Amino acid sequence: MAQRTSEQHVGDIHDKPPNLSTSVQPPDGGWGWVMTFSSFFICMVADGVNGISGIFYLELLSAFGGSKGKTQTIGSVMYGTLHILAPVSGVLMEKYRPRKMAICGGLISSTGLFLSTFSPNLDVMILLYGFVGGFGMALLYPTSLVIVGIYFEKRRALATGIAVSGSGIGALVFAPISEILLETYGWRGTIWLLSAVVLNTVVCGSLYRPIGRQESTAVKSGIMKNKCLLDVFDFSLLTHPVFLLQIFSCFLYLTGYNIPFSYLPAQGKFVELSSKESALLISIIGISGTISRILIGYISDKRCVNTLVLNSTMLMIGGLATCFVPYYTTFIALSLYSAVYGAVAASFASLMTINLVKLMGLQNLSSTLGIQFLFMGVGSFIGSPIAGVLSETSSSYNNAFYFGGVVMGIAGLIGLPLSYLG
Repeated sequence: MAQRTSEQHVGDIHDKPPNLSTSVQPPDGGWGWVMTFSSFFICMVADGVNGISGIFYLELLSAFGGSKGKTQTIGSVMYGTLHILAPVSGVLMEKYRPRKMAICGGLISSTGLFLSTFSPNLDVMILLYGFVGGFGMALLYPTSLVIVGIYFEKRRALATGIAVSGSGIGALVFAPISEILLETYGWRGTIWLLSAVVLNTVVCGSLYRPIGRQESTAVKSGIMKNKCLLDVFDFSLLTHPVFLLQIFSCFLYLTGYNIPFSYLPAQGKFVELSSKESALLISIIGISGTISRILIGYISDKRCVNTLVLNSTMLMIGGLATCFVPYYTTFIALSLYSAVYGAVAASFASLMTINLVKLMGLQNLSSTLGIQFLFMGVGSFIGSPIAGVLSETSSSYNNAFYFGGVVMGIAGLIGLPLSYLG
C-alpha cells in the first residue's frame, strides 16, 4: 500500500518542484528496482568506456601522429573530467533533478564521442572525446548512485551494491568487445558504436522518478546535500594536516591509476601477445575488481580490521606489482598482475568514503569528498600524459610502468601514518 501511494505521488509531481511540506518514505522496492538496474547499466557504460582508452591508443597514435604522452591524454582527460565535475553535478542535481541530469549526461557524452571521430587533429579529439564525453559522464555517474539512495532505506546497501557492480562488468565486457569491433570497423566505427551504446543511458535516465521531499533528504551523506558550489569545495578543510595527507595520497594514486588501463594493451602487444589477449587483460581487471569489492566490503565490516592500513597495504602491493610489469612477458604473468591490480583498484574505491569518515567525521563527508574528487581529477589528468612522455625516451613502455608503480607505492606509504594521526 505504501509503495502504491508513493508511485501515485510520483505521478503527481513528475515534473514539478518537490513539495517541501511533505515527506515521502522510500518504497524500498517496486519501481526502485527498475531504477537500480538502470543505474547498473549506467555504471557499466561509464566505467566500461573509461576503462578502454588503451584499446584505441596505438590506432590513435598512428591516425594523428602525435606524441605518446599527448595521445594518452585522451583517456585521462575523460576520467579526470568525470572526477573533477562529479561534486559539481551534485549541486546541479539539487536544481534540475536526477532525471534531467541523467538524460542530459547521456546526450552530451554520446554526442561528444560521435563527433570526436570527425576530429581533424589530436587537440580536437581530446576536446570532444575527453572533455565533452567526460562532462556527460560526470552528469551520469553520480546521478545513478544518488537515485538508488533516494528510493531505498532498509535495502539501500543491497541496491547500491547491485548498481555499482555494473562498473566491474563494464570493464569485463567492453574491452574484448571493443577489440573485436576495432578489428572489424576500425577506431572510428568502434567509437560510433560506443556512442550508440552510451545513448541508451538516456532511456535509463528517463526511468528515474522523484518521490517528493525524500529526494532531498534520503541521502544523508551524499553530494545532494550541497546547496552551492562553495559547500562542495570548502577549502578551509585544507588546514587539517590529516586531510592534507589523505588527499595527497589519493592524488598520487590517481596519478598512477590510469596507467595500467592505458598501457597494458600496448604492453601486451609489445611482448607479442595477440590483440584479443591484450584486451582480455583489461577484462581480468574488471573481474577481479567485481569479486574484490564484495570481499573487501565483507572484511571491512570486521572490527579487527583497520581499513586505513588495509587501503595503504593494497596500494603498496599495487605499486610494487606495477613496477615489475616490464618483466612480465607471458599472458599468464600479465593476467596475474591484472587480477592483483583489479583488487587494488577495488580496495581504493570501496574504502575511500569509509576512511574519510574515520578521519574527518560524517558531518564533513560531503565537503571533504568534493575536495578529494577535485585532487583525484587533477591526478587523473596528468598521470598518463607524464607516463607517455617518459616512455618517449625508450622504445618500450617500461618507464611508464616504473612511474606508475612508484607513485602508487608512495601513495600507500603516505597513507600508513593516517591510522595513528587520525
